[in-house]
Amino acid sequence: DFVIESRLAWHFIPDSFKIMFDCDFDVRIFRISDREHKDFEQVKIETLEREESIKERYKRYYGISCVDDRANFDLIIDTTNITPETIVEIMMNAIKAKKL
Repeated sequence: DFVIESRLAWHFIPDSFKIMFDCDFDVRIFRISDREHKDFEQVKIETLEREESIKERYKRYYGISCVDDRANFDLIIDTTNITPETIVEIMMNAIKAKKL
């Protein structure tokens, strides 16, 4: 048993239990700007540019155009308003329910 963190693990390890962490966009930007001590608007611009670059790169290198397709995941956790401990609890309950 092991855990792999990757944007593309759902694609390269299809026989696995795939979890996506989601979060409100503005909350994500706030967390990054707070963590990196950067201006909110600058982080927003950088994040949008990085996400677009990632999508283009994945399409070019791997032929993947559905990076954000929720159908690729077995469990989606909205982390906007919950603690890391709650996230772990949700994951463990889902894994136990699947008997993995």
